Amino acid sequence: MPDSTQSRAFLISGGGRGIGRGLARFFLAKGHRVFLLDINADELDHATNVHLKQHAPRVASAVCDLRNVDDIRAKVKQAADFLGGRIDVLINNAGTSALTAVARRCR
Repeated sequence: MPDSTQSRAFLISGGGRGIGRGLARFFLAKGHRVFLLDINADELDHATNVHLKQHAPRVASAVCDLRNVDDIRAKVKQAADFLGGRIDVLINNAGTSALTAVARRCR
């Protein structure tokens, strides 16, 4: 982690809730800049405008469908523009999980 005089630019997918939102809060509290992506507009808006509001203007977000390459390209450009032309750290936290047959048997 850089010292407090070095601000890093973070792009975090899956930032609307859970681990992604928690990581955003952590890095923002350290003085870094964060751009969040999530497919769920309501959760992303709530994260940005409620949970992380006190960190404005160092946080921004955009809805992004990571199954769509054109959407990814557009949102990465938007993130880089917001973050001063660079992305220092990418945290690819988006995804879904489902119980597998093994996990169901272990319950």
